[in-house]
Amino acid sequence: MKKHMKQALKETFKYVAWFAGILVGVILLLTLVSAIPQSAIKNNVEKSAIYMQEIGDRPEIRDNEKWVLDIVTDVNMINIAYYLNSYDAFRAGLWGKYYNNPAPCFAYALHEAITEGYAPNKIYPRYWHGYLVFLKPALMIFSYGGLRIMMHILFYALFATILYLLYKRINWKASLAFFVTMTASTFWLLPLNMQYVNVYFILFFSLTWLLWKQREVTPLPFMIIGMLTSFFDLLTAPGITFVIFATVAVALQKEQSIWKQLLNFLMWGTAWSVGYLAFWACKWIIADHVFNNGTFQDAKGVIKYRTNMAHNQKPIIQVLKVNAGFIFYKWWTPIYAAVAIFMAAMWNRVKGIGVWPFAVLLTLVPPAWIIITKSHAQIHDIFTYRTLAAGFMPFLLPFFYEKTSEDVISGVTDH
Repeated sequence: MKKHMKQALKETFKYVAWFAGILVGVILLLTLVSAIPQSAIKNNVEKSAIYMQEIGDRPEIRDNEKWVLDIVTDVNMINIAYYLNSYDAFRAGLWGKYYNNPAPCFAYALHEAITEGYAPNKIYPRYWHGYLVFLKPALMIFSYGGLRIMMHILFYALFATILYLLYKRINWKASLAFFVTMTASTFWLLPLNMQYVNVYFILFFSLTWLLWKQREVTPLPFMIIGMLTSFFDLLTAPGITFVIFATVAVALQKEQSIWKQLLNFLMWGTAWSVGYLAFWACKWIIADHVFNNGTFQDAKGVIKYRTNMAHNQKPIIQVLKVNAGFIFYKWWTPIYAAVAIFMAAMWNRVKGIGVWPFAVLLTLVPPAWIIITKSHAQIHDIFTYRTLAAGFMPFLLPFFYEKTSEDVISGVTDH
């Protein structure tokens, strides 16, 4: 009993140490990038503002009403980077100040702020704004056009790497499932938008780490991924870093017993949720303490608003339908139908009954997320639908497995 207690305390200390270490580390990083003087990025920020005015706030790619970019948020991200104060770096990294005057467009306001020398008039302390640790140094070298090129190179390099690693470590069906999932997420739009692509970079780097070599999957990576998602993402599609990562993690496991998978779902889900939610709470508490401006109360009010439909009264089924409409759109539906027919043809060859409970539970996470954050999913459906798209990966998980003659004789369920 004493031995088990000692081991439990050791494990708890390890998780607390990782959490505290990452928390201190990200605050230091934000402080360091805040120390970069405004003059070092001013020229590229101005070029970015001019370029983004030409693009518009929410342009439709190829006049497709479902392929919409959220340039407004990208403008605000660059806006916040521009106003990070080098003379008060610690507070600035937690503050999130920017200048806002949305008429005639957000990029115009940013350009106006630069040319006229306006002081920031808005704050955004609820988010960590973790993207700043890369964005502000990058703005010393690139304007928005250059950033888009770099995002494309990194995105497609990682995408191809993961497809290859899934094929090598699991099988071609896992690669196909990932490609279908990314297609449902309109992957070609992601590197066009900083806001969209950030959470996918977290996912891609996490999957690369997981697939690169044989690893024992514990709840710790899930907690860390939850924390990083909270730090970098702006509520775009945070759930994908749990759903897709967990799907690949279970596919790499040898044992596929029902109870083992249910236990994994509970432990992994709890670890990710604690990392994600506790890291959010830390930001609000720290900002509240540093600025004494009611950040925590404001965050609670926003949570209530984002999870409440009272202001609009649209039924949740309609919110789900609208979000799903971005996935099942025109010519892409036949692709999903072809995959469904192919998987149905393989039905008799599917094995691994123990994986079904895990697959079902994971597949239900995305719609559950939309239901919980129903107001947010209604207001920002142009990107929240990607949370639903993540459900393709666990839905196809059982098809990663295939019966062999030896399995029929021995009842083995390893893939």
